[in-house]
Amino acid sequence: TTIQNQVYAPEFQPLASRYSRMLKGKAGFSFLGFKLSLEPSNETIDEMLHDIDEVLKRAGRRLVVVVDDLDRLEPKLVNNVLFTVRRTYNLSQASYILCYDLENLLLGKEDGEKAREFLEKFVMIQYSLFIDRASIKKYLLNNWINEQVTQLTASSEKILQLSSVLTTLVEMLEGDKADEYMPIVGDLRKVKRFVNTLLLLQIETIDLDKTDFCRFSLINLLLLHLHYPGVFRRIYSEETDFHTGIFSKFNNLSRTDSTKVESGDPFIQYLEKQETSAKFLLNELFGEGEKRVHTELKQRKASLSNVGSDRNLEKYLKLIVRLAIPEPRDTYILYWSAVERVKVNKDSHVSAIEKELKRDEFSLKLGEHAHNKFWSILVNQSHGFTNIVVDDAINTLIELLPQYSLVAMDGMHIGQRPSSIYSLIRLLDIAGWGRTNAQRRSRDNVAEVAYRIFGQNMHEGKGIIARLVSYERGALAWDDLLTFRLSCSVKRGNQLHNINSALILFEESEAKTDGLVSDLERNGMRKLSQEIASLFKARYIDTERNFLSEIDDTPNKNFLGKAEEYLAERVEETPNQRIDILVNKIDTERSSLKTFVTYQLCNTTPPENEVGCGFYDESGTEDLGGISRIMNDYFFNICFNPKIDENNIFHFINHCLMNFTRQYGRDYEDKYQPTKNGLAAGFDISAMKQYWSEHGDLIKSKRLENQVAKIITSNYIATYKEDLPAVFNVLDGMLQPDIDCTYNAL
Repeated sequence: TTIQNQVYAPEFQPLASRYSRMLKGKAGFSFLGFKLSLEPSNETIDEMLHDIDEVLKRAGRRLVVVVDDLDRLEPKLVNNVLFTVRRTYNLSQASYILCYDLENLLLGKEDGEKAREFLEKFVMIQYSLFIDRASIKKYLLNNWINEQVTQLTASSEKILQLSSVLTTLVEMLEGDKADEYMPIVGDLRKVKRFVNTLLLLQIETIDLDKTDFCRFSLINLLLLHLHYPGVFRRIYSEETDFHTGIFSKFNNLSRTDSTKVESGDPFIQYLEKQETSAKFLLNELFGEGEKRVHTELKQRKASLSNVGSDRNLEKYLKLIVRLAIPEPRDTYILYWSAVERVKVNKDSHVSAIEKELKRDEFSLKLGEHAHNKFWSILVNQSHGFTNIVVDDAINTLIELLPQYSLVAMDGMHIGQRPSSIYSLIRLLDIAGWGRTNAQRRSRDNVAEVAYRIFGQNMHEGKGIIARLVSYERGALAWDDLLTFRLSCSVKRGNQLHNINSALILFEESEAKTDGLVSDLERNGMRKLSQEIASLFKARYIDTERNFLSEIDDTPNKNFLGKAEEYLAERVEETPNQRIDILVNKIDTERSSLKTFVTYQLCNTTPPENEVGCGFYDESGTEDLGGISRIMNDYFFNICFNPKIDENNIFHFINHCLMNFTRQYGRDYEDKYQPTKNGLAAGFDISAMKQYWSEHGDLIKSKRLENQVAKIITSNYIATYKEDLPAVFNVLDGMLQPDIDCTYNAL
């Protein structure tokens, strides 16, 4: 058929018909009760192949026949293929490419060496393909986004979460167990299948950093689910619906019992029956591998145990099985079409995005769901944007932030406003850098990302960080800016390579953009932290304005943006309950904003973790914690100072009530309680001691514990009456040398 389509040779038609009949082999029929068969003679086949060869010679063409997956055939069929190839060797114009895994092809053969010699009679040239680990790593860190994300409507924040899972897989492939993982994810086909499975299961909809899930355990379970579904079904059957099976029992024993596990244990017996890779994954999840991972990630409660009330293993299994929710197709076209219209805009004076978002379908009176979908697809499609479209997207997104809600709605675990910050940084990373005609990244054009952030060169006066906290946006804007900063951290594993490189090169043009992650974190976050501290200092410290008071004075409607009416109607309760629930959500965001901003500005966490603003100085590269000192001085001597305003003691008390630490164990009743380090929450403990030494007696004399007041956080509710005595106990303990300042309710 291929020859007939490619070559004009009228005489080939009858030849092709003869060849087709011969390929069908024997022709069977019955005559007088006897079964007879006719088979073409060898001479006829050879003559016909000669005629075909002549047609190809006259046409000046060669015929290449590719036989893929030869090793997947039954042995007899493999021999048929090989003999057919051998039979047609007298076709001088034809070549055969046989694709197979030699080990699979010889699998089950009694005499492997003779089988190899037999194969050599047919294969004239052998070319082997080898695993390229560098390509696998490159795909997991970069290329998967280019291939997959353009067809998704997942938000930027979710894409970054999914990226962090794939970054963890890269770490596993580079670790001491890499050789064990290679048979499971050791080629691009298997890696792509794993990525597709993640997308299908919608793992990215879970913010893993805010759960007890460990990425290592999750990846191992997903690999088991993907490659050994029978084993995974056995685990799911035994360990869900409050059942406890052999897997979690062994897991609990291996972590808590110092005695040697007997070989007669049901889990060990089951393990020994499995294939090598399945055995490895099971051991990583429930055996010594789990024990090692748990030790490294003990803060994440990564144990896969169903013993007791925690039932972590069941949570993992339900996460994988019950999140297979496809994206609704009937809403995808609307957003896709809008983005396609935006992409062709060539007029820098017209905002095509603003025009699209003015359509009735995108009205914020109907909620923020449509805007969330639009920005998700737009950012995912931004690889090929022109500078006009990129500028339009960045400008419009920044302008819309105050109209979006800090309060989560429509099933989102965060509001559209913080989600839009993630969209902004991904847009910057993908399309915010200057491009050559070849669209290749270099040190010079990636620098434009930093120019956009700091407002320099061609972006003079349009710096992103200054626009995010422009005066008219008030105190809420600092949540936007510090979320932006934190997301740029290399330690977050968000794979923002262009942003990370731009921030490093902005401070030193010849700096290395690879190497130790702690060095990259330190150099990349320095200038950004110093600029943010400078803006905060000019706005609040130099003018002695109380940032915490501004947050308290911010109207509730500002937290909701234009979704105020929509949110109020969506709470499915009675009218009075509806208002109470909405106010509680706003109070929660108000508390979160205070703790987040103060911690980010003050903490001196070193670059080995997510470095804090307070680690750096106001200028220079000595990094001696100068920012932390001025921030501590501001909050304790301005915001908390009762000598300036006696009501400032409420800011201090509320800060303490918003920063309880969850205490585990029988003695602590497994709840949130005040501790010394918890109450400090990024502040210098010595500064807190000094403050309490000066003002503690005054605060306690106010008998605030008699007031009916409460603080709502995302994890707990604290009241003045029930919780202030414990807070005062811890604060008093700070002034006592060698005293444990953890409050014990018993």
